[in-house]
Amino acid sequence: MKEHRRKPYLKNAVALLAVLLFAFLLPSCADPDTGEEVQETVKQQAKKELVDTHSDDGRTVVGISMPSDHIERWHRDGACLKQQFEEKDYEVLLNYAHDKIDIQMQDIEQMVEQGADVLIIAPVDSSALTEVLKDASAVNIPIIVTGQDGDEENLKAIMDGRQSMTVYRALDHEAMVTAQLVEAIFQDEPVGEKMIEAAKWDFPCVYDTQSYDNGKKTVPSFLLEPTVITKENMQAELIDTGFYQMGEDGYPVATR
Repeated sequence: MKEHRRKPYLKNAVALLAVLLFAFLLPSCADPDTGEEVQETVKQQAKKELVDTHSDDGRTVVGISMPSDHIERWHRDGACLKQQFEEKDYEVLLNYAHDKIDIQMQDIEQMVEQGADVLIIAPVDSSALTEVLKDASAVNIPIIVTGQDGDEENLKAIMDGRQSMTVYRALDHEAMVTAQLVEAIFQDEPVGEKMIEAAKWDFPCVYDTQSYDNGKKTVPSFLLEPTVITKENMQAELIDTGFYQMGEDGYPVATR
């Protein structure tokens, strides 16, 4: 296991309350008719006090919380992120919330209790996670919030003429930016334009400090340039590049 490297950013209390990656703020995936249920869940979960279990445990742990594993995009996101971090010799905790707010909140609490040093979260409902994420930040755990885009079902709908377009960002690129951000946090290195310059990626990435205001603060964001996918350019952008291949049923299947 990689040598423990978190101490500098903890000593300086450098906890990024929210760093939004990949350009798009997530819409709520929760049922709009369950507002009271969500609020009650938040109240119940907020009663549980989180404590710092990670600062001096000699481990470097990344906690990843995805909203669902039955949607192909989220399943691949989680697997790709896990692979990136394990290749860097981090210990990874990966959970899928099955589109349930209470399960995701419990997953986050459990990852904190299990010693997570950073949390990467694609929320079921971002508004419902406010308190538990605030508690995680209070015990010096940085939070990284991720985004989504086109999946196999969207591409199938486009080919069938039921949908006109979707957007796509390569999972490999998303995972590389996320892993580099976590590495910078652990090493107490600059996060922002200097990180992008040092990484020397062969794909566009912009550090935006002005566009995303969550009502409480302007959230620094790493933006990956999405590609608009239509029926006309799907072959060139997804198949020819190797991100997808045509399955036996004649529809695109992800290769990575």
